[in-house]
Formats: sequence, structure tokens, C-alpha cells
Amino acid sequence: MMSSTLAEQAQSQTRAAQGASRPGSTESLVDVLVDRAETRPHRVAYAFSDPAKRTTEALSFGELLEDVKGLAAWLQSQGGEGQRCLLLLPPGIDYIRAFIACLMAGVVAVPAYFPDPSRLNRSMPRLMQMLRDAGASFVLTTPALKPLLQPLAVQRNVWSAIATSSLVKRFARLDAPEERLRILAMPSREQAVSTSGWRHPRVGRDSIAFLQYTSGSTNDPKGVVLTHGNLLANLHAICAMFGMDESWRAVIWLPPYHDMGLIGGVLAPLFAGFTTDLMSPITFLQKPLHWLEAISKAEGTKIASGGPNFAYDLCVRRIGADARKKLDLSRWEVAFSGAEPVRHATLSRFAQEFASAGFRYESFLPCYGLAEATLLVTGSKVGDDPNPTFRAIDGSVETGTPVRADEADTSARVYTSSGRVAQDHHVAIVDPERLEARAEGQVGEIWVSGPSVAAGYWNRAEKTREIFEARIGGEGRTYLRTGDLGFFDAGRLFVTGRIKDMIVVGGRKHYPQDIEATVQATDECLRAGCGAAFAIDGTLGESLVIVQEVSEDRLPADAAPLLQRIREEVLQTHDITPAAIVLIRARTLSKTSSGKIQRSAMRAQYEARKLDIVTKWSVPALKGA
Repeated sequence: MMSSTLAEQAQSQTRAAQGASRPGSTESLVDVLVDRAETRPHRVAYAFSDPAKRTTEALSFGELLEDVKGLAAWLQSQGGEGQRCLLLLPPGIDYIRAFIACLMAGVVAVPAYFPDPSRLNRSMPRLMQMLRDAGASFVLTTPALKPLLQPLAVQRNVWSAIATSSLVKRFARLDAPEERLRILAMPSREQAVSTSGWRHPRVGRDSIAFLQYTSGSTNDPKGVVLTHGNLLANLHAICAMFGMDESWRAVIWLPPYHDMGLIGGVLAPLFAGFTTDLMSPITFLQKPLHWLEAISKAEGTKIASGGPNFAYDLCVRRIGADARKKLDLSRWEVAFSGAEPVRHATLSRFAQEFASAGFRYESFLPCYGLAEATLLVTGSKVGDDPNPTFRAIDGSVETGTPVRADEADTSARVYTSSGRVAQDHHVAIVDPERLEARAEGQVGEIWVSGPSVAAGYWNRAEKTREIFEARIGGEGRTYLRTGDLGFFDAGRLFVTGRIKDMIVVGGRKHYPQDIEATVQATDECLRAGCGAAFAIDGTLGESLVIVQEVSEDRLPADAAPLLQRIREEVLQTHDITPAAIVLIRARTLSKTSSGKIQRSAMRAQYEARKLDIVTKWSVPALKGA
């Protein structure tokens, strides 16, 4: 349905809305919020803290409903119902107010990365791509940022004017000129917008809730079409998987414009009816101790919190023994880990370092998911034994049939399970070329089917058919092709890497994340989670290149021995010799908004000689060296 043109999608959404149930049934997140406000009006829904300013802003479920009804009425009065609206606000209560107000108004929200006002030249191109692709009519932002975003409106409105000419319409094949873009500053809570004009939106499970833009490519962002039905199904799966109910409390620093932060950190607690303590991602990155202090101070007997693998590594590196003694992590029941490879070594180090604070290794619940499946696909359950589960595998994993190795074998690679398949969903491991199912224990592409799988990519029919309508042999059901590789063992999924990132040198396959981990373990000056390994095609054939961030204050004056150790470690561990090792300045590695490494972007920067290099080594005559 969602693989059609913009016009067809709009018609489809209208038909779904006309067939939706009346308000009162759980057909959408609007109904969920109304129920929470009626059944627990005085309970805090969200509390956002800024440790630096020593301030906390909070909203109860009842206050939240009244507030967003007013905002929704305002959006409806602006003609927003049925339109797409780009959200450009900093993480905090206002972002949540804006997003939920869009749901309450029948506006299709488009969450976006909050731009740094001092670096708009870097963020503007991607924002323009999103605006054009989504056909957004509005941008919702802060009063302070509104003047800085006027170039977005000018560029889009100039394009709309040009698109009205018959010549452009003929060659661009535009169905209709785009709506003029308007930049709106969201009213504050103190302005108390009247709720009298609010109309309950005619939305149901098949109606579009929002567009989640994938962050893997800065040049070609794709909008994942998520319906209210997708959200309800995935939120139910998350709460069932982790055993969460209204007695829990969440502590979240993840960005609200990313699927894990928005769906897992903001909407799942709303769905279950419990309180979420929020902080900015910047607060966490600047001082990880703030995150664990918030968990220590949170009220409630069961705490849920988590993040990508790098977050746990950062805590180990940046939080000293004296600070750890003051923490109480004994109520941290669910420590989820996802969005990037979950490393057994990271979990073990964190559990060991914070055991004195009451943290239990069993609290780790690794999970796997992606925006195209709303969020969660597999996860670990509270009380599973053993949990987390890991497997030591020898070098045969790339051949398609991993062989279990002795856990004491230091040359073996250790993979952590991402848990079991979510309720009401199905996952298959498929040969990505023959499109045939593979048996348990064999590596293949991860395919997903179920109610959480999105409707497709916005206005991209061909790409939707390719990714969302895959079939295995004569099976009737359709699958989402994730592009990720993995295998099942005893009913648990082990993710091994991504197809597009696989390194093939000399006919042998290697996973980049394994090589990157080996490099970063070589010396403390090499920043964890901040490296990219990739292959380039040059006069020497396929060659391995390693680009790695370095902490310059810890880098030895003579870096040659370090570069030599890296070469030796990679050769010994992976039986492959790097052709180039480039150490770059901290915070210059390209990553997505969720922290995933953009290896293709780093390859392009390397070949274009645009890296911010501290020091390097390479074999002679290597391309890009």
C-alpha cells in the first residue's frame, strides 16, 4: 500500500481513516494517551533533567494530554492535518510535546536531527533532502532557531515555484507542485493554547503515524512509513519481551529523533503507563556518570535503561572507582543493548567494574532491531538462563556454517545473542543470493515478517518492493530484507554483520567490526567504537584500510611502534595484513545520528584525501594513501 506515489498514499490514508474505529478503542497511540490520562492523571509521564543547570521539567499524564490537545488544535488550525511536519527541536519535553501533538492532530511527524546553529552548512543539505522526499509542508522548531531555518523555506518555496512550470512538470514527472513550506515556532507550555478547537483525528491502525528517516546515508535518506498499527504491535512486543508494566521506571538519554530513543525510550513507557526520566544525549556524552547517577536516584523498584554498546564502554573508561562506590545500580532490572554490535567483552567489563555498585550481569538484555521493523525484532527476556548468551566461534563464520570453539581459545571470536524473536513475528535466515532458507546454525541474511514491519519507504515503490516484499521459494508470506547477517542457535539470534560492509580480500571474507575491535584493543589511545575498516579496489587489488580515531594527548611522540603493533595484531588475529592505517582526530569519524559507523562515507573521505589525519602508515602506491 505504501509503495505507491504520494497521491496514492494520501488516498490510502484517507480510506483507512474513514474505516477507523471511533475514539475510545485502542486503534492508535492517541487512544493510548487518552486512557493513560484518565486512569493515572497525576502520575509523572516525563521528567527532563539538566544536571548542569540543576533543573527538572516534568509533565504528568493528565497535564500532557491537556497540553498536547492544545498544540494539536493549533496545528489543525494551521492546516496541518494530513500533512508532513519536520520536527527540529532539541531533546527534551518540548520534543515529546511536539511529536505527540502531531499524533493528536493527525499530522504525520518527521523526526529530524536537531541542527547545530553554528554548523548549519553541514546539516542543511540532509534537511533539504528530507523535506523534499517527505513533501513536508511545515517545520516545527523553537522561536530561537526559527530565523536560522528560513533558508530551508526559501529553497523549498523556490523549488515549488519552479515546479509549477509545464516544462519542469513534463520532464520531472511531478504529479503536482509541492506545498509551500512554513517554519513554525512551537508555543511554550506557559502560553497555554486553548484545547477548544481540537478535533479527534480520524486515524486507525492503518493510518500513518510518522516517517522515520533512516540515518545510514546522508545523501539518500529514506522515510520508513510507520502506521499506528506498527507502533502498537511493536510497543506490545517490547513490553512483553522485557516484562514491563506500570510499576517500572525508565531512565533515557537516547536522542528522541532516533528509533531506539523515540519508540523504546519515549513511547514504550507511555504504552505501559510508567514514568520516564530523560536527559540530553549531550549530557551523557560529556559526563557518562550523570546517566548512572540518574539510575541510582530514580524512584521505583524496577529500572529500565540502556543504549548502544559504546555507551557501556564509555562508562567503564570515564567513571572512576571513587564515583562507582557512590552508585546504587541494584534496581537496574533491564539494561538493554542494541543499535550496534553487542560485544561480550564490553558486557563483561561493565559488569565487573560496576558489580560493587550492585549491577548484575544478568540485567543485560541484548536486542536487535531496525527502523524498517519499527524497532524491536529480537530481544532477551528477564529471567532467561543463561542471559546474556554468547557463542565462541572459530574463523569459519564467514563460510556460512559457524563452528563452535572452546571458550578458552583466545583466537576465537565471541558473538553475543540478541535474544529470541518478538511475539507474533517470524524471522528467517536466508541465502541472500539464492533466496533459499538456511538451516539453524548457518549464516545468512536476516529476514523479518510480522505486524511491526513497516508499510514501506515513503514514495519509493521500487525500493519498497525490493526490501519489503521479499519471498522465500513458494512461501506466501512476504519478508523485510534487513541487509544484516546472522544465524540461529537454540532459538536465539546471533547477528554477525552487514552484507554491504563485508570485507573481501584475497577471496576471504571478514567482518569489519571484528577488525575494528582488534585495533581498538591494541592501545588505550585508540578510541573505542570510533574506527572504520573497509576494503578499497586499487592497483594492488582489494586492500584493507583502517581509519581510527586517536586521543592525541595519549598518543606516543613516536607513533611508528604503535602502527606496527596494529598491523601485527590484525595479521595474527584475522590473517589479513592492512595496506593502510590512518589515525585521525577525535570526533571526526562519520557516524549516523544513532552512533553507527558510516564505513562507506569513511571510504569516500579516504579516497578523496579528506580525512583529518594525525598520523598514518601505508604500503607504497596505495590508492588514497
